[in-house]
Amino acid sequence: MLQINKKNEFQIPEYKRYSYLRLASFLIIGIIGAIIISGIFFVYSNIYVAIGQTQAFINLDQNLTIEIIDFNKYEGVDKAWKNKYSEEELNITRDPFNTIINHGEKEEDKTE
Repeated sequence: MLQINKKNEFQIPEYKRYSYLRLASFLIIGIIGAIIISGIFFVYSNIYVAIGQTQAFINLDQNLTIEIIDFNKYEGVDKAWKNKYSEEELNITRDPFNTIINHGEKEEDKTE
């Protein structure tokens, strides 16, 4: 029942599928290792992104300056904007065909 090979291995009939089980265990260990490595990479990258964003926020907070607004200039620009884009100026209608007819009638009237 028990056979010994030249390589000092025991071959028991119950362990015929031992190589398949060994391959399956290596695959499972590889999958678990890949999951662990990807989890570590995910945490590592997110920590560095968070640290970078925090540093950017701190630098932005330190570099803030107060800008003084000249309200006289603001009101002047606001008035100019409203005058430029008022609806009164946008209602210009031009009909080139009526003006041609009107000019033609005036010339006929002058010749008569």
